[in-house]
Amino acid sequence: MALKHWEELAFGDTDVSEIGGKGMGLVRLARLDLPVPPFFVLTADEYRKSGRFPKKLRPLLEDALKRLGPGPYAVRSSAVAEDGVQFSFAGQLESVLGPDELDDVISGISTCWKSGNSARVQAYCAEAGIEPGPVAVVVQRLVGGTASGVLFTGTPEDPDRVLISAAWGVGEGVVQGLVPCDTFRVSADGTIDSEIDDKDEAWRVGEGVVTVPLDQRAIPCLHDGLVRRVAAMGRRLEDEQGAPQDIEFTVDHNELFVVQVRPITVRIPRGKRLLWDNSNIVESYNGVTTPMTYSFAKHAYTIIYQLFCRVMGVDDATIRQNSQLFHRMIGLVGGRVYYNLNAWYGVIAMLPGYQVNREFMEQMMGVAEVAGDEDAGAEAAGWQKALIWYPKLAWLGVKMVWRIGTLDHSVARFQALFKEAYTAHRKRNIDALSPFELLEMYQDLETRLLWEWTPPIVNDFFVMIFYGVLKKQCQKLTGDEETNLHNELLAGEGDLESTLPTIEALRLAQWLRMRPELVEVLASDIDDTEALAHLCDDPELVTQMDRYIRLYGDRCVDELKLETESLRHRPEFLVSILRNYLRGEPLDPDEFGASERRIRMGAEARFFQMVSGPKGWLLGWVLDQTRRRVKCREDLRFARTRIFGLVRDIVRAWGLRFVEAGVLDAREDVFYLTMDEVQGYIRGTTVTTNLRGLVALRRAEFEGHHAGSRPDERFHTRGIVHVDNAFRGPVQAALDADGNLVGTGCCPGVVEGPVVVLDDPRNGARLDGQILVAERTDPGWVPLYPSISGLLVERGSLLSHSAVVAREMGIPTIVGIRGLTERIQDGDVVRLDGGTGVVVVLSGEGANESDGPVAEAEE
Repeated sequence: MALKHWEELAFGDTDVSEIGGKGMGLVRLARLDLPVPPFFVLTADEYRKSGRFPKKLRPLLEDALKRLGPGPYAVRSSAVAEDGVQFSFAGQLESVLGPDELDDVISGISTCWKSGNSARVQAYCAEAGIEPGPVAVVVQRLVGGTASGVLFTGTPEDPDRVLISAAWGVGEGVVQGLVPCDTFRVSADGTIDSEIDDKDEAWRVGEGVVTVPLDQRAIPCLHDGLVRRVAAMGRRLEDEQGAPQDIEFTVDHNELFVVQVRPITVRIPRGKRLLWDNSNIVESYNGVTTPMTYSFAKHAYTIIYQLFCRVMGVDDATIRQNSQLFHRMIGLVGGRVYYNLNAWYGVIAMLPGYQVNREFMEQMMGVAEVAGDEDAGAEAAGWQKALIWYPKLAWLGVKMVWRIGTLDHSVARFQALFKEAYTAHRKRNIDALSPFELLEMYQDLETRLLWEWTPPIVNDFFVMIFYGVLKKQCQKLTGDEETNLHNELLAGEGDLESTLPTIEALRLAQWLRMRPELVEVLASDIDDTEALAHLCDDPELVTQMDRYIRLYGDRCVDELKLETESLRHRPEFLVSILRNYLRGEPLDPDEFGASERRIRMGAEARFFQMVSGPKGWLLGWVLDQTRRRVKCREDLRFARTRIFGLVRDIVRAWGLRFVEAGVLDAREDVFYLTMDEVQGYIRGTTVTTNLRGLVALRRAEFEGHHAGSRPDERFHTRGIVHVDNAFRGPVQAALDADGNLVGTGCCPGVVEGPVVVLDDPRNGARLDGQILVAERTDPGWVPLYPSISGLLVERGSLLSHSAVVAREMGIPTIVGIRGLTERIQDGDVVRLDGGTGVVVVLSGEGANESDGPVAEAEE
């Protein structure tokens, strides 16, 4: 039969080849007993026969319209291939809204049928690689809604919330983009995030676009109860259909009708939700990171966090029971290293008292943005659990008191162990060792150092504890939440291991100033490589540079990335640094950090004026411990740098052996393999032996990561991580009320001047007193600091390496400035206040017009 009513379709057998995708969607709605305006369908077989409206159907059509009731009606195309999982045909076929007489309906049916052969449809099908196919026609009673809209049960960018776009009048204005719309995002718990537009126009049947009365423009077109009803209906449909749905609806005086439904053709991730964040780890692993570095880092994190749990009193049985968590602490997304915060929370949930003291644990561990309960896996702690955990917390407190009393001894023992192992291995000619000798060296480092990493872990724990207490007390003493007193008290510590390479480089520059012929070479226009070749003609300079590289050759930019060339492999970077030092005013290494020591003395005077008696003694002890623990952390991080330097040289030597064996083309190819693959190839336990082919595959993939868009700093994934997830999150620039960038002030001082934006300091940047702008920094950037007047960093925190070393050097610094590198361009003039954390762009594309003329620089 060529015409089928909705009752017959809902309770009988039918097929999409008869009534098309749109018709089939309405049938599904009717079968679920959802509010669908009555309809009938002219089947596609009639279109196949004639391509025009046959006279024999006129009586049937007339009778069918009577059964629908008085018009107006909606006449809609329903192609066989339409509204499916793959192809929506959205906007390709014609619909005719508003006919209320038989002849007008017939005309509308002919229009719909003809649209199946339109040039637009032909082009759409050609692009999709499908045949246009026949077209059925749906005729439906048109509800003249007071408000209408479209609902998506999820989007790739926001898969967890229902998205609703609605406007006054009939839905044609929404789907065609003709009128302003309100937007509602509805969470699973019914929470609504609304964006209400100024809806000055609406679409009415028979009138088209009309003007909305003034009193209705700024109010929501759907009240909250109706928004939740619509969202619940959408979620029910998704559950019934087993896929995300695109739904058109209309509301007539609070009565809801569904007029169309189809699967969303864009794939939307579903399944287990994971939270990813690299706001802190990016300081160690910036940008695309090779498989070798990631595999080594993943293994190191597995060990370190197990040791941390033992330090915090977690028993071995619990650690074994949750062993898989430790292997998921970090992941690789878009070739970049991220924390898996779900695994992270799973680990800290094992700590004694987490259930009753979660907020403190999060603050202690330095969580920049606290996760919600769903991500944290949190559950309310009743009094029964409190009875279990409080005694464990008390025992942990006793153990922590013991650890702080013995920590200096433990650290000294670890440093002696490190020095013994490092010195012994560094004396060897690593490039000359056999693959199995290299394996033995690697295993020795892991056993003697990595599995003995408890003192650095304990020290880092107390850094967070004491720093947090000091900051809180300074805020209470000053009555200012934004005080910088705690940072000023930590300035000018002196003798930091991490600053020694810079001080020694300044001494080398000081010596060079007495050798005019060498200064002339460095002042010339030749590149760093050629300059190094000339400098190597001077035996005395070669001796000094060799000594410097022997002591500090493991320090480099991105020094925790094994693929990075250190000073041992690329001494040209030292030439670049020396050129910057010689270009500026002479700096006395012995006066290094003098300004910070003055800041420290002033802060101490203010601090001890505000406290006295037992409280003064206690806070003085906290201050002393904070300083000692921060200094110790920087010294231990330099030990970590040297360990990574040894591992880097071991991996490079493996690459050389593999080239000699004919299994790789270049030494650097080894970094596209994982640590397990390299060691397995040597031992005979690997699965893939075609290393050359594996490297080619990985190299192509990682080149794509370099060329592609960068995942956001923080985002969720659903289901399989690398399927259908966009890796996007709600990251916005942090601005104050005046539109200025704001971050975390680390070192006080106001500086005004042009900026140099760097993504890699190894590219030979010329620095002479400018303000340095970077997305992130690591210890390898420190030699640049004497050549700059201020430092702005998009990533990082008060305890990041940038902050610690900047305080030591007295460089006004702000870190954690979201949106910095997008707003500020090379050569812009800015004013930074290292105390308040405010950055004012005075000239350039990112300048705030209200900032006025360039102010005088402050000392």
